[in-house]
Order: sequence, then C-alpha cells, then structure tokens
Amino acid sequence: MKEQDLMCIKLHGVNRIGLKKIIDFIYTAKLSLNMENLQDTLEAASFLQILPVLDFCKVFLISGVRKHTNCAHLSKFSQYYRMLGFQK
Repeated sequence: MKEQDLMCIKLHGVNRIGLKKIIDFIYTAKLSLNMENLQDTLEAASFLQILPVLDFCKVFLISGVRKHTNCAHLSKFSQYYRMLGFQK
C-alpha cells in the first residue's frame, strides 16, 4: 500500500466529527448520537464500512421517526445510506 509511506493520509468523505465518533466507538463500544452529528457519523461509517455503527445509526433514525411528526428528512437519510428496513 502506498499509504504506508505517507505522513498524512486524506480520507475523502470523512470529516473530523465523523472520524472521532468512529474511533471513540472502536475504543469504547459506545456511540453518542444526536441529530447534529448523525450525518457526519453516517458518512464516516459508510465510507469505512463500520457495520455496527451503521446499525446504531439505523436504530437512532427509527427512534427519531417515532419522536418527530415530520420524518421526511430522516427518510432521506435512510434512502441515501441504503438503510434497508427503515421504511417499515
């Protein structure tokens, strides 16, 4: 891998907030989600293929639908990240 010789590696599609959430999850097995960090976390988890985090995000979205009367925004998240079973 050419990355092993680099001092800095750019992860396109992953921002600082999302990556921090993923690293924290890997070390603690805990994930603190809210509507402000959900998209960043989803993008990072999707890019890095961290399936347990994607599952947590799906559960968070489903619980959010129950709390919010306008769930169109949450539905768009689920469609964009191909969260099967969200529309049920």
